[in-house]
Amino acid sequence: MLQTQYKNVVLEQAKNSTEAKSLVNQIKPLNSDIKDNKDKLNAAGKTTARLGDEMDSTKVSTYELS
Repeated sequence: MLQTQYKNVVLEQAKNSTEAKSLVNQIKPLNSDIKDNKDKLNAAGKTTARLGDEMDSTKVSTYELS
């Protein structure tokens, strides 16, 4: 939504207009938050995959003991 507004403002008023700069200042922190959240999600996915591997390994070891 903000990106669309920014594009429209740039087309209508120019890139260096006050409104365009204001929108950039609103968009930048959101992009940073999105990147941080993607990084956290990626880390959580890796941790989950490792946990799954460990559970599989435990199942195999348990099966071998029985």
